[in-house]
Amino acid sequence: MNWAVFGLALYFALAIERGLAGLLAIPDATSGVSPSFVLILVVWVALQAPSSTAIWAGLIAGLIVDLVSGVGQEGVVGPHALGFAVAAFAVLQMRGMVYRQSGLTLGVMTFLGGLARATCPKHSAV
Repeated sequence: MNWAVFGLALYFALAIERGLAGLLAIPDATSGVSPSFVLILVVWVALQAPSSTAIWAGLIAGLIVDLVSGVGQEGVVGPHALGFAVAAFAVLQMRGMVYRQSGLTLGVMTFLGGLARATCPKHSAV
């Protein structure tokens, strides 16, 4: 995997996620839920890249999201990093059973990765 291309894709995914969060959010009584384009990127990398590369990509993407979202200002850096690494690991465990080139596979794996990510502390659902 080319890390420069991953960095550029991560930048665009994060820009779209942060820029369109209010527009794409589903209003709720307690908090709005919006899609995570970074999670989609991490799941796609976990489906296509070698195992160690996928875990590192999840950690790096999560650290970037932690720093951009302001979690790092509270003194805790890592909830998103842990969540994305767990999501990448969950996808790695199931990728041998799926057809990797299918768009439906990416959608289902993103949903399952989001469920795995939501089990981490201080994190909301997909």
